[in-house]
Amino acid sequence: MARRPGGKDDGVPDGIKVDKDGNLYVTGPKGIWVWDAAGKHIGTIVVPEQPPNLTWGEPDYSVL
Repeated sequence: MARRPGGKDDGVPDGIKVDKDGNLYVTGPKGIWVWDAAGKHIGTIVVPEQPPNLTWGEPDYSVL
């Protein structure tokens, strides 16, 4: 998995979840980072505040 360091005081990876397709979601600097099952960084879901953690919602776990 590629190392994606953040800037000083940007936070560190914390909450981790995997979806049904094997994609990995991790809270980290600036938002939620997403990697595919092969370890390729797909992108980052940018959010206005540093997320401390993440989880799946709804009865079928379809909402991040």
